[in-house]
Amino acid sequence: MNYYEAVKILDQVRDNVSYNIETINKALELTGDLDFGQCEGDANPASFRYGSQAWLDSLRQGNGRGT
Repeated sequence: MNYYEAVKILDQVRDNVSYNIETINKALELTGDLDFGQCEGDANPASFRYGSQAWLDSLRQGNGRGT
C-alpha cells in the first residue's frame, strides 16, 4: 500500500466501506495520522487499536452518526 492507496482507503471508510482494523491502521500510519514510531518500548501495532478506533469514532461523530 502506498500513500495514495491509503488516502483512497480512508476516504472509502468515511463513506462506510468496511476494512479490517489492520488495514485502517496501516493507512493511518502511511498518511501520518497514526505514528507507531513515537511509541515507547516494544509496543506492537495491536496496542494502537484505540488510535484507529478514536479516528473512526470522530469520523462517525462528524458525519452525525454518533458512536
